[in-house]
Amino acid sequence: MKKVFGAIGNYFRETDKLLLILCLFACGYGLLLLLITSQSPFMQSGSTAALFKIAGFSINRKMVVQVGAVLLGIIAAIIISNIDYEAITACWWIIAPIAVGLMVMTYFFGQDTGAADDKAWLIIPGIGIGFQPSELLKIAFIITFSLHLSHSGEHLNDPLNLVLLVVHGMIPVGLVALQGDDGTALVFVFIFLAMMFTAGVKLRYFVVGLSLIVVAIPLFWTYVLKDFQKDRFMIFLHPESDPLNLGLQQNNARMMIGSGQLTGKGIVESGSIKLPERENDFIFSVAGETFGFLGTLVLILILVAILLRIMRISSMAKDSVGSYLCIGMFATLMAQTFINIGMNICLMPVIGVTLPFFSAGGSSTSTLFLGIGLVLSVYIHSRPKTYQEKLHKRYPGRTQIKNPI
Repeated sequence: MKKVFGAIGNYFRETDKLLLILCLFACGYGLLLLLITSQSPFMQSGSTAALFKIAGFSINRKMVVQVGAVLLGIIAAIIISNIDYEAITACWWIIAPIAVGLMVMTYFFGQDTGAADDKAWLIIPGIGIGFQPSELLKIAFIITFSLHLSHSGEHLNDPLNLVLLVVHGMIPVGLVALQGDDGTALVFVFIFLAMMFTAGVKLRYFVVGLSLIVVAIPLFWTYVLKDFQKDRFMIFLHPESDPLNLGLQQNNARMMIGSGQLTGKGIVESGSIKLPERENDFIFSVAGETFGFLGTLVLILILVAILLRIMRISSMAKDSVGSYLCIGMFATLMAQTFINIGMNICLMPVIGVTLPFFSAGGSSTSTLFLGIGLVLSVYIHSRPKTYQEKLHKRYPGRTQIKNPI
C-alpha cells in the first residue's frame, strides 16, 4: 500500500496538476448540469427516463453512462500520460488503421442515436452502449498529422509537400462527411487549419485555399450536401420555417439563456422550457437558465483556462511533435466550444457538436481525456527530471554544475 501511495505521489509531483484539476472541475460542473436536466419534466420518458433516485434526484441512463465515461477517461489519461508521447506516436501505424477501420464499419453497421440523421454510431454488442468512431479518429489524426508536419521540416512550404498535407487533412474530413456528420467534419477542418498555421505554412497558401473553397461552394451545395444538411443551414437563416424542430431548439435555447438573467432561476425552477437534446448540444443553455450569466461566464472561463494551459504546455514541449500534439488538442477544444456555444446563441446552425467536458456523451468525454493524456505526456516527458538537468536547461552554456547541497 505504501508503494501505491508513493507512486501516486510521484505522479502528481510530475504531472501538470493545474490542467488535470481544471478538466475535473469542468466534468464536475457538467455532471451537475446533467443532473439538473434529468429533473426536467421533458426528460422523463424513453432513454432519458429515471432509472432510480438519490436524495430525491432522478438519475437516468445518460447520467450513469457519463459518470462511467468520466471515470474511464481519467484512468486512461493517467495511463497515457505516463507513457512517453514519442512511444505513442511511434505506434501511429497501429492507431490510424484501427480508427479508419472503425469509421468504415459505420457505413455498413452504423446507427443513429434518434436525435441525428447520420449513421455515425457503432453499438457495442451485449451492453447496448453506442460508440462514435469519429471521436477516436480525432486523436488518430492529431497524432499522424503531428508526425507529418514534423517530418516536413524545411520542405513544409514546398508545393508537393503541401498537396500531400492537404490530402492527409481531407481524409478524415471526407470519412466523416460521408456519414453526414457535418459538425464533426467542420471540427476536423479547424484542427487541420490550426496545425498548418502553427507549423508555419505561408499565408498566401491559405488565401489560395480559401479562394478555391469559395469557388467550390455552389458545387458542394448541389452535389455533396444531403437534403437534411441543407435544411440545417436554411433553418438557421430562417428559424420560423421549422418552428417545431431545429427552429424550436435554437429559439428555446436562446429563451432559456435569457430567462436566467444574471444569477439564474436555480435548480428547482429551471427545466420548464421544452428543449430537445438539452443534455447534449444545448447544455450551455441549461447553465444559462439555471445559473444565469454568471454560470455561463464560469463555464467559459474554465474552458478558456484549459485552452491557455494547453498552449503553455505546447510552448514547453521538447520537440515539434509534442508541440503539434498540444496544438491539435487546443484546436479540437476551441472548435467544439466555439461551434457549440454558437449553436446555443443562434450564431451557428445546429450541427450536432458537443461542448467539451460538459455535454453528455460517453465516447466524446472518454476520447477527450485520451487527448488530455497526450498533452500531459508532453508535459511530463518534456520536463528535466534531475537537478542537474534543470540547471543545464537554465544554464545551457555550462556542461557541469555541481549540486550545492
